[in-house]
Amino acid sequence: MALDTIIFSNMNQLVLVEFVHENLKYEQYHMTLIVDNGKDKENNNAKLNNNSIEKKERSLLRTLTVMIIAVAAVLIASSLIAQLIEPRYGPFIKVAVAAIIGYFVINSLANVFYRLSYDALKKNAEIIRILIRIIGAIIVISIIIIFDIGLLFSRLKTDEGDIILAPNLSLVSTTIIIRDSKSV
Repeated sequence: MALDTIIFSNMNQLVLVEFVHENLKYEQYHMTLIVDNGKDKENNNAKLNNNSIEKKERSLLRTLTVMIIAVAAVLIASSLIAQLIEPRYGPFIKVAVAAIIGYFVINSLANVFYRLSYDALKKNAEIIRILIRIIGAIIVISIIIIFDIGLLFSRLKTDEGDIILAPNLSLVSTTIIIRDSKSV
């Protein structure tokens, strides 16, 4: 077995490399850093941080752009569909639009928060992203219920012209008597 030694140098480092070989068939080597003035590391760290910040900014901008385009596309598509269908199906379109827009907005906001806070919060950033999605889903469901009460209630008009809101559940489970105004 023979041992060859090579010293590599550049402006910032001096490295000793020892090769172990037998008949010029290299089996192993050992590298030893002799001198390092640290300038390279500082420059590389600065470059990495700048690249990381630029990538994060581009990623956030891309996420927000996709969210805005998705919301605009859903609104345009829903207005076109609403013109083609009967007005009685309007509440269902409103619910679908609210759900789809809510989905895009919630996921976009959760991802933006995650990307902005990951460096500081690490594992907790993922937990907060999940929490944002859960709370967002609850808010969207609440908006849908409040937004269109017509899916939960039926409107009944009395003889005097008053409108009564009756829960659909009670209309299904009770007997309804239809009478003619002439039979009274």
